[in-house]
This record gives sequence, C-alpha cells and structure tokens, in this order.
Amino acid sequence: MKGAQLSSRWMAADRPNLKDLSDAELATVIETTVREFLSSEGGTDQAMQLGPDDELWAQFDSLLVMELLVHLEERFGVQINTGSVSPDDLKTIGRIRDIATKAIRAAPQP
Repeated sequence: MKGAQLSSRWMAADRPNLKDLSDAELATVIETTVREFLSSEGGTDQAMQLGPDDELWAQFDSLLVMELLVHLEERFGVQINTGSVSPDDLKTIGRIRDIATKAIRAAPQP
C-alpha cells in the first residue's frame, strides 16, 4: 500500500522533483511504475506481485522490456543509455530500477 500512496503522491499536480526523493522513495516509485506497466502491457496481474529479484524473462518477452525502458524515459523525463545496458541488466525489476535511478540522478535539474 505504501508504494501506491507514494505513486499517487508523485503523480499529484504538486509532485516533488524526483531528485528530492530519498533513495527508498525513488526506488518505490520506479518499482511501482515498472509493475504497473508490466501488468497493463504484459497482460498479467501477477506483475504486481513480482519481487525486485524475480526474473522477468520467464514471463515477458524482450520487446516488452525494451518498451518498458522507453516508458520509463517518457514517464520520468530522462534518457537511459541503452548502449551501455546489457540483457543481464534487464533481468529483474531491481536491476531496471537501478538503471532508471542512475538516469534520474544524473539528469540535469529542471
């Protein structure tokens, strides 16, 4: 429930700058966003129960995971350097969260 509350807070009109969020808050926002995308676009409600270390490749194809990266870029207004991302980096929600966190923390201030 905490993730849903934080996600709702982030989506509010007065949402905070992502860089102002603590690492734990940012992780929750990213993981919730990933699960929501996989649930809606991947066609399974089981995505909401995935843990950060559960492997995605067994349940979702690589094209969907690449679409997820584009979604994260658009949602958070950042550029993810896919040239430096290996397939191993996309195996789990936790690894994708780490990639998105780095991109958000490295992005210039709005």
